[in-house]
Amino acid sequence: TTLVSGSNSSDLNTDNNAIVAKDINVEYFFDFQCPWCSYFGVQVLEPTLATYGDSINLSVYPVAFLDGADSLESHNAVEAYYCADEQGFGLDLTMHLEALTYDHYFVAQGGENEGFFERSKLKEYAKDVSGLDLTKFNECYDTNKYAYKIDEMNAYAQERGMTGTPYVLVNGAQINAQSLEIEVKKLLGNLEEMTLTAVYPEDCDICVQSVSLLKD
Repeated sequence: TTLVSGSNSSDLNTDNNAIVAKDINVEYFFDFQCPWCSYFGVQVLEPTLATYGDSINLSVYPVAFLDGADSLESHNAVEAYYCADEQGFGLDLTMHLEALTYDHYFVAQGGENEGFFERSKLKEYAKDVSGLDLTKFNECYDTNKYAYKIDEMNAYAQERGMTGTPYVLVNGAQINAQSLEIEVKKLLGNLEEMTLTAVYPEDCDICVQSVSLLKD
């Protein structure tokens, strides 16, 4: 897997996501507080990368639009992502946070803006990312070095057509996030008869897909 992060506005163009040989470009827009995103990350994205990672260029774009009136937890998580990403651990932190969030929503039946992504807790979660220099991470995080990325990423997501999360593009075309593995297999010419390996649960009260939440 080649990870391409939206690190600055000059990087946010298709030139950086050029198709090489059978490489498949997967762009993933998500809010760390989005229940569906944690489900997608754990049940769909991670297994797909484990099987087809050598053929995938993954671009991850964390956005923040699920904050409450008195909460900036999505903002906090995006800042933490970029502080990890400057050391090359953005994807590692993303996968770790999505696993934690998955348990928070689907095991503990927690909700959004309940303190799960308070800044102090994000520092604790970062300790579990192997190889991450915590001193550098904390210095970056404590100075709000990447706070400016919030508006930039939200604007870019709107530009790319995002109205809800998880928002997944494969080679520039939006797909149903659940069908990522199928789409990858199609592009590799390796699609056999199969069914979806993950289907979002229908009986989960908190699992309301985020649609049309971005403000103009």
